[in-house]
Amino acid sequence: MGNNINKEDRNLMLLFFLLLFCSSLPPIESHWDPYVSPKWYAAGLMLFIILMCIRNKTHVIDIKSLSSCWDKASLFFVIWILFATLFEYIVCQEGDKVIQWPYDNPSGLSLVLCLTIIPALNALHSNRLRVLLFIIVLIMVLLTKSRTGLIVMSVFIIGTIFSFIKKRMFGILVMITLIGFVLIYVYVNKEDSSKGRYFIAKTTMELIMEKPLIGHGPNGFERKYMERQGQYFMTHPNSEYAILADEISHPLSEFLLAWIDYGLLGLAVLIMLLLFPLICFLRMKKRKEVLECLSVIVFCVFSYPFNYPITWIVIIVLYTNLFCNSQKQHKFILCFILVFSVKVSIMAFEDIGIINSSNILYNKASRMYRRGKFHDAYIISKECSEYLSSYNLELLSGDICFRLGLYPEGLKHYKTASNMCPSRFAPLEGMLNVYTETDDSIMIKETTSKIVKKPIKIHNQDVYRIIINAQKILN
Repeated sequence: MGNNINKEDRNLMLLFFLLLFCSSLPPIESHWDPYVSPKWYAAGLMLFIILMCIRNKTHVIDIKSLSSCWDKASLFFVIWILFATLFEYIVCQEGDKVIQWPYDNPSGLSLVLCLTIIPALNALHSNRLRVLLFIIVLIMVLLTKSRTGLIVMSVFIIGTIFSFIKKRMFGILVMITLIGFVLIYVYVNKEDSSKGRYFIAKTTMELIMEKPLIGHGPNGFERKYMERQGQYFMTHPNSEYAILADEISHPLSEFLLAWIDYGLLGLAVLIMLLLFPLICFLRMKKRKEVLECLSVIVFCVFSYPFNYPITWIVIIVLYTNLFCNSQKQHKFILCFILVFSVKVSIMAFEDIGIINSSNILYNKASRMYRRGKFHDAYIISKECSEYLSSYNLELLSGDICFRLGLYPEGLKHYKTASNMCPSRFAPLEGMLNVYTETDDSIMIKETTSKIVKKPIKIHNQDVYRIIINAQKILN
């Protein structure tokens, strides 16, 4: 019997590791979304396999066995991701490349490390090894330059210190002081970025207040935000936020996204989803699970963790632990896996064109434009604009109209793109091309002067090319 239990545990641990591996699958360059979609599909497949493995089980899964297998799988996964990321960074380093593999940005790597480090530490029995692993992961998070990751790691340290302080009020005072220092450091370390985040939150709240109860509907943020940002800079061209503004597809907070898309009901559901297990684990005095809940909540406040499958997997595991002693445990597991499966199914339907998606339509329009099929690209870009308000879409639409000789419409798109992201040079180049084709010498001089005098936010070859070309025209 003991050997059978050990064999079951090994199989469960292997399944958990493969699930974590699939959720951080290396990018597949042949896919239109190489960094995110393949992770969802692979993780969805692994969840389906796990579901098939447990569907015939009539007994309740033992909590100790479940937690132990998850912890060990997390440990092996953290070791793998550390070695794989460092290897890719060292071997494939290009200039000032930031550590982020296998994700599309450093926040993704920071997220996966922060969500798996606590169970990984729990799998170790030596305090020295725990400290060593934590320090290595902390260094890696610092190298990603992810502020949210730094806050989460600080929460882990503060929570550990708090557990050793016997006087509750003194412990709370120490905790508040340390959190204050961390937040100040995070703000000062990237002051411009912090100001940009404030502007995004402020603009998002303005949109929320227009429909606070019912929200703007699914993908409401994508449809409304960039349009509102463009309107703001059109009336405030000298704003301090103009140089900071960029293409935004997420409010950098899952709570704000739920509120703007689905209103107060969506916000309440999300809060209940995250706070319910936290409160339960606090009452049960389960420190490891409390820290995992806090890490998810912190990332939801300051980032977009629901874009990645690892977050949903951790939530599923937390709820599975929570209802471990319930005879309805399997129903709870099936419920969360069903939600996960719906998300994967929607992505698959978007990929094959059954459901219209802003990303799919934009990529299709871009592909048609590159192939020289400007009329087809024009039609698709018009359809895409019903689902998406975007700097990139406006710029692409301007280029398409320019190729078709629709100069007034193209100029309108370029101006909209310039208002959305005032620091960008590409819209001004598009406007200059239109004025050149229409022989508008006054606007040519005005636009070239703007380009030459414009401060540079990001230095690259395209920017230098546009400036040099403008200088030649001026001379």
